[in-house]
Parts: sequence; structure tokens; C-alpha cells
Amino acid sequence: CEMCIRDSANIAAAQTTKTKGQAFNLCTGESTSNKHLADLTTQITDSKSEISYSSPRDGDIRTSLGVPALAKNELKFKSQTDFSEGLANLITSKSNEM
Repeated sequence: CEMCIRDSANIAAAQTTKTKGQAFNLCTGESTSNKHLADLTTQITDSKSEISYSSPRDGDIRTSLGVPALAKNELKFKSQTDFSEGLANLITSKSNEM
């Protein structure tokens, strides 16, 4: 559901004075679960680690879903990088910094 940072370049070009002070949900509009995130991370990093789960706690977010409708309508924003690709780019970038 999170957007890739390079998608933010679209925002700079789309800003107008009519949107000043408004909050926008910049996301893909696709839901992401903790399990999906863990599975993707394991796959991308070729990790052999086992994922362990415990009982959910009050307030835990199990699935995240953002609705980008206002950003689409007001800013003409549409995420161009899917979640898997963005996560892979982030992991690769951080690995190269080490």
C-alpha cells in the first residue's frame, strides 16, 4: 500500500494552490498484510529465516489499505510503482548503503 519514493516526483508537478493545507493519502490503493510483507521480504532477500507469529495485540494493524481517491482527483496522482517492486528497490538500496 505504501508508495515508492520515486512516485513522489509526480506530486511536485501536480501541486496547485487549491490543494494547500489538504492531506492526501499517497498510496497504491492495494491492501498489504503483515504476512504479505514478511513473505515478500523473505523472498526478495533470499532469507532462510522462519517467520514466527504471536497473538495479535490491541491496536495492531493486520492489514493496511490506503484510499488514494483524493490524491487522484485533486492532484491527478497515480502510483506507478507496485508494492513488490518498491520494496525490492528499498531493500536493494539499503543493502548497497551497508
